[in-house]
Amino acid sequence: MKYFKLLPLIIGMMFLQGCPGESDEDPDGTFMISNSSGETIYTYFYNSSSEVLPDNFAVKPGISITPSAYYETFFRYDSFDKNRKLWILIFKKSTLDTHTWQEIQNQGLYDKRYALTLEQLKSLNYDIIYDGN
Repeated sequence: MKYFKLLPLIIGMMFLQGCPGESDEDPDGTFMISNSSGETIYTYFYNSSSEVLPDNFAVKPGISITPSAYYETFFRYDSFDKNRKLWILIFKKSTLDTHTWQEIQNQGLYDKRYALTLEQLKSLNYDIIYDGN
């Protein structure tokens, strides 16, 4: 019987909480990295106001994109504040297979690197297409 008295209180608290609204953590948009090359690629992406190279990352990239596929992820507009850019490093599977990660870091090896402002990302229609060149 005691528990039945608590039931209206619990239901009332649930109604008062309501639906969650928009939070500061909600993304503002998405961008895609498309692979139009004939080889699986691996990628890192990072927002920074300074140059991003392989030695900024401790381990090999974990995001793989097979040929004719894409990877889509979220971003926030404020991640471009203070002259920050979206840095994208692309590594072909063959590059990762023929070099150790230590060699890649020490020599600054990558197959393609993009440094995009928000305006440049918009002009690409939020789709970065890697064609192998």
